[in-house]
Amino acid sequence: MAWSRVLRCASWSDLHRVLLFQYRGDSWKLSIDEEAVGPFLTYEGATVREARFSPDQRFVAYRSDESGRDEVYVVPFPGPGCKWQISTDGGAQPMWGPGGGELFYTSGDRMMVVSVSTGQTFEPGSPRVLFETALPESTSL
Repeated sequence: MAWSRVLRCASWSDLHRVLLFQYRGDSWKLSIDEEAVGPFLTYEGATVREARFSPDQRFVAYRSDESGRDEVYVVPFPGPGCKWQISTDGGAQPMWGPGGGELFYTSGDRMMVVSVSTGQTFEPGSPRVLFETALPESTSL
């Protein structure tokens, strides 16, 4: 496989020894132990970005436009399993809290937070606004 584009590293799991990264609009995984690379999250016609392992490395939060707009989702790792939609009014830049009990993301000019339980199963709470501000738009050179 020729990697002719820039790869964007999103998240590393020392437990699974897997690197998640974005390539051609999908989330891919590179398994160090298996010396294998392949798609992790792909949805036809959708872009998947910003995949990030939870602190306990059992779940992955990511951003996808599979619904027609960017939203934040969570799936178990390594899978298979359920998929949970976290954001309800658009979402991007998911980031787990250090203890794994919260998931933060942006929605327009709002910083959002969702309380989550990662016990036997994943259980998300309802999103709430943490604060509102004029967040800078992403630009590239």
